[in-house]
Amino acid sequence: MQRSVDLQIAQLTRVKQRVVNYNQLRLSRAEAGLTTVGRRVFRLLPTLFHFNHPELPGFVSLDTPSGIANFEPSNQQLSLTEELIRNMGGAGIEQLPSPQQTDIIGLYCMGSTASIGQCSESDLDIWVCHHCHLAPAVLESLRLKCEQLTAWAATMGVEANFFLVNPEQFRSGHNQVLSEDNCGSAQHWLLLDEFYRSAVRIAGRHLVWSLIPADQEANYNEVVEGFYESGEVDKSEWLDMGGFSGVPAEEYFGATLWQLYKGIDSPYKAVIKTLLMEAYSHEYPHSKLLCVELKRILHEGCDDPLLLDPYYRMLLKVTDYLESQGDMQRLDLARRCFYLKTHEKLSSPDRHEGEWRRQAIRELVDSWGWDQEKLRHLDNRSHWKVEQVRVAYTELLDTQLLSFRKLIQFARDNDLSDAINPEDISILSRKLYSAFESLPSKINLINPQISPDLHEPEITLIEVPEGRKVDAGWYLYKRPLETSKLIGAKPQKHADSLLKVMSWAHFNGVMTNDSELYLYRQCSALDLRTLQQCSSDLRNCFPVRRPAVDKQALSRPSQIGQLAVFINLVADPTVRWRDRVIDFDVSSHDVLKFGPEQQCLVTSIDLLYLNSWNELHVTSFSGEQALLDGIKAITNKMSKHASPPTQIDLFCYSEQFSSQIRRRVQGMLQESIEHRLHRDCHRPHLMVVPIGRDKYGLTFSAKEVSSQQIDNSVDLYRHISKCKREHAAVQFDDSGELMVPKVVEANASEGLVQYFFEQLADQLNIYVVDENNRVEAYGDYNGSREDLVQSVNRFFTSSEQACSAEQVNFNLPQFYDIVSMGSDDVQVQPYRSCRQSVAAEPVPQAV
Repeated sequence: MQRSVDLQIAQLTRVKQRVVNYNQLRLSRAEAGLTTVGRRVFRLLPTLFHFNHPELPGFVSLDTPSGIANFEPSNQQLSLTEELIRNMGGAGIEQLPSPQQTDIIGLYCMGSTASIGQCSESDLDIWVCHHCHLAPAVLESLRLKCEQLTAWAATMGVEANFFLVNPEQFRSGHNQVLSEDNCGSAQHWLLLDEFYRSAVRIAGRHLVWSLIPADQEANYNEVVEGFYESGEVDKSEWLDMGGFSGVPAEEYFGATLWQLYKGIDSPYKAVIKTLLMEAYSHEYPHSKLLCVELKRILHEGCDDPLLLDPYYRMLLKVTDYLESQGDMQRLDLARRCFYLKTHEKLSSPDRHEGEWRRQAIRELVDSWGWDQEKLRHLDNRSHWKVEQVRVAYTELLDTQLLSFRKLIQFARDNDLSDAINPEDISILSRKLYSAFESLPSKINLINPQISPDLHEPEITLIEVPEGRKVDAGWYLYKRPLETSKLIGAKPQKHADSLLKVMSWAHFNGVMTNDSELYLYRQCSALDLRTLQQCSSDLRNCFPVRRPAVDKQALSRPSQIGQLAVFINLVADPTVRWRDRVIDFDVSSHDVLKFGPEQQCLVTSIDLLYLNSWNELHVTSFSGEQALLDGIKAITNKMSKHASPPTQIDLFCYSEQFSSQIRRRVQGMLQESIEHRLHRDCHRPHLMVVPIGRDKYGLTFSAKEVSSQQIDNSVDLYRHISKCKREHAAVQFDDSGELMVPKVVEANASEGLVQYFFEQLADQLNIYVVDENNRVEAYGDYNGSREDLVQSVNRFFTSSEQACSAEQVNFNLPQFYDIVSMGSDDVQVQPYRSCRQSVAAEPVPQAV
């Protein structure tokens, strides 16, 4: 070992020079890839952290940590800083006192910066490494400074994100994540891998890891100490973030799941990283990390700028893996994602034609055999419409599903079920489920940052009745209503209801305020004016872009957040009253049994709702019982302990009596929601509703909302008695009668499996709710909750069905604790495991 260290020391001078030169090369590339303003911000960052003065952006207090180790501002940086101060009304550079200490070890930019993947739109992800002795109060001051510098950079048109890192904690694996989408602790080793392969030292100490030979990773600590003891490496000039002792399988699982999670909102960005995790997992337990391979060729004297590029190395790794699998389809997708990430457009001339980056990309696409037609198609991505986006979305979705299947296979092969935190699985799988699972009522969003604009200037909606050669329903075409233009054209969307087609077009950005609408109906009473009004109503109450769903919402049963009710959109029974003489007081008549004929004036109800998982659903009902069916459907989607929707909009499209109909439906809907969510009601509540000449009983129990026609008082009594018996108690095996807590039925969510744990003084009861809200109860369970949860997870991760099915079920079980809050208040809370999380965003403390 000593001889090996001596040999390495002899080569140190050459290796150190290569490391310094490589960092300088990447600094130059980072600046070259920035805009003029971005370059100015990038050059100012070291002085803004080095100095702490009220006249500088980001100032918080005089106690804020400052001073970067081994940093001396260049004349250019001092000039830029002085110019910045004067622009902000300050007196000048002479007022900046030199730091009395160096609280900051270094600034390092990581990610795509300085790589072939950097473009003018790339953000700056910067690690601010600080000394471990900083007190919490001053560390908080530094965090606030980072926040203010992020805001200042934003005013300059630059996205800069800062991450506080304590190297001592990081080296011991205690890096914490405080990000919006965090679900636990970060992946330590894979985060370190990404940092080492992509980090550019902006200011401060060099990374000592870069000096250690690639074949000495197993002896990392001994080699580092040997370098220090030899005096060839000055400890005060180098930062030690630790070496690699092997990445556990659990971390590959968590990192892959996280990349799948991120890929929902930004699939093109996540594909290559997801495939990289898949390649690493395939090599496990002998995974060859990219950072080590990159360091190896640097030490060997490689000077090829492309081979030394971390982003290209990632593609190279993925290429080797996919070629070994014979998966040329996903390899082509990975290459297209790589090309799109560079934002180069090789199909047309560019003023940067001679730059290394553009030349390197051109050589790559030539080696892939791409022709001009393919380049033009990719370069035209900003103009892709529904046809191109749908193809791209399907391909990206298939790739995500295949990666998920391989991830489950990896978990089974390595028996990872015991290490999978149920909270992580629950949250991440919920988002995968809500994004990818297709349900009859769900509005599928096909454009997750694939194309910026799917708007169509002309849209035709055509109604097809039953009994034709094609399926009945509504068809949307991006053509005007002209026979010559519609012949042979393919519909963009088909659905059984008009509102579902319109909602799909609205939320996918196909139908906008600038779209001219055309209508061809064959059996409905709809006219163009009503169609245009409905389109306007959609835009006014539902914005296309919505805030991202947070992890707290994903950890709980879904709730309806926003609801819109569209009354008599496609069927208007009031038209028969258009020219009739009305010889009675209209205001005194119920629109549900209107006039002498007791006609129901509500025969068409469409419900559009957004839930807390950001899912959009449309359900439609027609006929005299449309209102009754609609109220049952929407209230049954509300758990007993849910909050009422934050926004409810009602739109009535009737030609006659529109305001009366709207008020009646609104009153009935509000009353129904109040009964459904009434927490103090311990017995079913009955609401009698007249529909035409009939009466119906609408029953609100803890479990469900149901209805039954009531012809007389005997039917009414029988219905009430039946409801009381059905919701009294549930019998289970030999354990006697066990009352299912109302809080279980109140929080049952249709479409998923839920486990509720009730810990009493001397026993544990378990209630399992299936996808159809059927409840099974198990009293006096004598095992461990933790073991049960892991057993359930083991079942799902070891199922052969999960890996071979055409469709992957993301809808994994959810676990909850029943918690008493005192007196009669009982709530459910997400079950929290004592095991460490493995699936979380791989970043250190974000600010």
